[in-house]
Amino acid sequence: MNIKCYSKGAKQVDGSLDCGARYSLKHVKGDPDSVFRFYLENDNFSLEITPTKGLSVRDFSYNGRQFFWESPLETLPDPKKVFMEGSLLINGKPEKGTRWIEYFASHIEMLGLDNWGIPREKDGRILGLHGNVSSIPVEEIKVEEKRGIIAVSVFFSVYDPNNIFPKDSSDLPYFRVERWIELYLEKPVLLVKDRITNISRERRFPDWGYHVQLRPEAGCRYLIPSGDVKKRGGGIPEEGFDFWKEAAVPEVREERGYIHKGLKVTENAFPNGLSGVETLLHYKDVSGIKCVIPPSPYTLSWFSCGGKNGFEFIIPGKAGEPDRKLLHKNWDGVGPEIGASALDHDGDTDPSMVQEPLEPGESMELQIYLELLGKEAAGKLLKKIEGFRDRG
Repeated sequence: MNIKCYSKGAKQVDGSLDCGARYSLKHVKGDPDSVFRFYLENDNFSLEITPTKGLSVRDFSYNGRQFFWESPLETLPDPKKVFMEGSLLINGKPEKGTRWIEYFASHIEMLGLDNWGIPREKDGRILGLHGNVSSIPVEEIKVEEKRGIIAVSVFFSVYDPNNIFPKDSSDLPYFRVERWIELYLEKPVLLVKDRITNISRERRFPDWGYHVQLRPEAGCRYLIPSGDVKKRGGGIPEEGFDFWKEAAVPEVREERGYIHKGLKVTENAFPNGLSGVETLLHYKDVSGIKCVIPPSPYTLSWFSCGGKNGFEFIIPGKAGEPDRKLLHKNWDGVGPEIGASALDHDGDTDPSMVQEPLEPGESMELQIYLELLGKEAAGKLLKKIEGFRDRG
């Protein structure tokens, strides 16, 4: 089944699959008129994904347990108005190329593909924060049900480091992204699979990255099995660094990041046999969310809290309009931030993991696997990670 979800022919639809799961493509109040969201649900699960943001995952719950944070940005952007090179006021200072923060409204987003890190200049042009790939809309989604798995798939092309659409008919794409989101009917599992293909005539470096924003609770920990951890920006992590904490002052956002190297890579960590790094968000009730990520040159555990109605991020007004606060909810999130190169361009990547350029026609695959774990399974993974970190 194919569903038109953006541009000409897109409209609200409702229906059901043979397995009884219900689906809908619908417009949400506050979103631009051309923007629709796609939903899948049955008595056990609920999934929300965003076709106008590269089919990013916005929400997922299983038996009422939420996997992802409560996004501080409630509405989705209009792809035709995304301006990656634009400025936000950050702590009162205009910062070029930071507008991506205004579009950060999903919870698993692929970043890149020309730049997944902080804004930087190349050939006299600013490459925007985290790149434009998570803001590219898909025109059609395909929904299939097979052997207890519902798969939603799309493809889209990248034409430019910042622009969302090709400038004209002569503008040729250079990367193609194919994405599958798989939902397991009988297990609390969500799997995101991406294939990046160089469709240009030149050798190209796919500077990919991911945000995965999981839902924190008081007293939870996010653990990555690594042999070397340091603070982002340098320094030894403080005791209890992997615990998430609420903001001391609610309107002041706090952010902490820790760079991990010497990762424990587990064979057959993904359903198709690929190797991965098994990380864990461990809750105080001793349940947890297993998050398997690809072995990455740059791996960061990220903790954020607070910021509701704060002044850190301000959208500058146009033509005499007043400036506007960006955040009206707390930026409470925890999870991995991973990529093909150093996020802050400080070269602090794991030398044992290198992303090579892709030759013309060459592809690479990346996956992110999430599973809700009960007490016993979460405890086993916790011991496994702690045992690796404490070895020697």
